[in-house]
Amino acid sequence: MSFANYSISFSHEFETTRIALFGFIGALAVSANVLCMFFTFRQSSALSSEYVKVLLILRILQLVYDTHTCLFFIVAPLFPLKGIFMKGIGAYLGMNAHISLVINLTVLSMICAWFNCCLFHRHQVILPFDHPIKLQPRGIYTVYLIMNIVMIVNPLSFIFTTKNDQEEQRTIIANSPMAWLLDVPSYKIYTDENCPLIMTFHFPLTL
Repeated sequence: MSFANYSISFSHEFETTRIALFGFIGALAVSANVLCMFFTFRQSSALSSEYVKVLLILRILQLVYDTHTCLFFIVAPLFPLKGIFMKGIGAYLGMNAHISLVINLTVLSMICAWFNCCLFHRHQVILPFDHPIKLQPRGIYTVYLIMNIVMIVNPLSFIFTTKNDQEEQRTIIANSPMAWLLDVPSYKIYTDENCPLIMTFHFPLTL
């Protein structure tokens, strides 16, 4: 594998060790998530049923994230290439790396959203019944919905980011204000035709 002025190769021992390490980490993470879900069920008598539901949703999302990261798409950074190398079930099935990025960001954003939902639920529980910002269940569910929409819109919008083919990229190189990057060796990306290219992505900014 070559990248700009760098060349890199992976030994069989490196690949075996890395896959085994990620498998071990994934097994620990999945086991920990299952145990946490079990203990959450056991503590259901001490916690409100609504809070238990929120906690279980959070744990399920974390389980999905760990499975995705440690099983379907195992990512290894490439230094000093400023890039990543991916393996795993998803890579073997030929799934696009762009799909992995969308799934990763979406699940991670949902984890953040439901963590905030947990904090919000606890905040509502400790408020007195006559407090002006004490919400009814319908109001609480509305806040949950708003939190999830706010957090999920941006990662899902990556599905529609612009991906350019080589012909479009050559035009971009000729007219791009970022063309100066091509003079920096570590930023060059070469195609099979030994032509340096720039790929543009439109990242939407959503509050």
